[in-house]
Amino acid sequence: MGEPSLPSGMVTFLLTDVEGSTRIWEADPSRARAGFERHDALVAEHLASFGGGRPRDQGEGDSAFAVFARATDALGCALALQRAMFAEAWPDDAAIRVRMALHTGEAELSKGNYKGSAVHRCARLRGLAHGGQIVLSEATAQVVRDQLSDDVTLRDMGVHELRGLLHPEHVYQLCHPELPTEFPPLQSGSGRPRDLLVGGEVPLPAPLASSDGGVFVGRDAELAELDVEWETPNAIGARMVLISGEPGIGKSRLAAQFAAAVHERGATVLFGRCDEEVLRPYQPFAEALSSYLRVFPADQLQYRLGRFVTELGRLVPELGDRVPGLAQPRWSDADAERFRLFEAVAAFLMELRRGAPVLLVLDDLHWADRATLLLLRHLARHADLTGLVVLATCRDESVSLSTPFAETLIVASSPSAEFG
Repeated sequence: MGEPSLPSGMVTFLLTDVEGSTRIWEADPSRARAGFERHDALVAEHLASFGGGRPRDQGEGDSAFAVFARATDALGCALALQRAMFAEAWPDDAAIRVRMALHTGEAELSKGNYKGSAVHRCARLRGLAHGGQIVLSEATAQVVRDQLSDDVTLRDMGVHELRGLLHPEHVYQLCHPELPTEFPPLQSGSGRPRDLLVGGEVPLPAPLASSDGGVFVGRDAELAELDVEWETPNAIGARMVLISGEPGIGKSRLAAQFAAAVHERGATVLFGRCDEEVLRPYQPFAEALSSYLRVFPADQLQYRLGRFVTELGRLVPELGDRVPGLAQPRWSDADAERFRLFEAVAAFLMELRRGAPVLLVLDDLHWADRATLLLLRHLARHADLTGLVVLATCRDESVSLSTPFAETLIVASSPSAEFG
């Protein structure tokens, strides 16, 4: 059967991509070659059966780019191809799982290739999906929903922002009895942080857990005072509780003991430490966020952090290694850039606070750099962070000096817990 002519005007695009193809190739190149040859044959067979055209230069490697004059044909092709992919006897360690996206819109056909925002929208839509999943745009869903067979349904996946595009997309998942229906959350960067693990779901940070052994005596009064502070939220902003004292008298140990106690009662505990030699700006906040995010698989980070993932990537550069295609924020105004970062941290902490009380332990705060102090002051003044408690340790002399650190404490802290 010859290649069908390419339609123009209002068309439906089907874009596919193999999930984890690099891993498959690196594990066993010879087996991967045979597997991808079979994948390519299945794609070609089904496109021909449903009248799908293939642009001259679009689609490369393990991805496919097809276009249909009718949205129902595109849907039928995607469903049949996905069923064939799951029916194929792939090797256990080289199973090919394909994510697919359908979008209907106008596109310009020029020299055998398609141009226009509809192409980019379908590509971004495909980026939301997981291997084995078929997602549709609102435009495609509107065309096909009244023509679905009895065994096919569309699941509403909500509205999601698409990277680089002005308007968000209402996304639907195609469901069929012979296909999986449960997948991880769409890989979307939309909205506020969501579905964050809290309380006992989050391990006590290792530096605090390592201080949790042995017998702890002689601090009952201080622990009781900390407990009062914990149970007394500020009317506005995070509550700052300070443990100050001479070096070596057990400030960090007291903070760790209290953190372990509130963690046992269901609180989410975060931990960051300042060093005399500052390794990077916002060091304790970066450490606290980085440690927390390690509880999530990489493919869930963008969904969990929402639209703030880009800003938080400035605080935790390791996110760039775990979130493919993470864009770097571009702001010419340093003040605007800093404010967006501060708001991203506040939004993350607010979302944590929705699920459980939050204790943020900042150790050796007297070594804090100016950036850390500015962020701390922002959180202390933030109207929506009532219920967050920041427990900091520092040396006595740093509190009494006329320094940016001491000035920040005057603005940020509630009555501190001090002992000598």
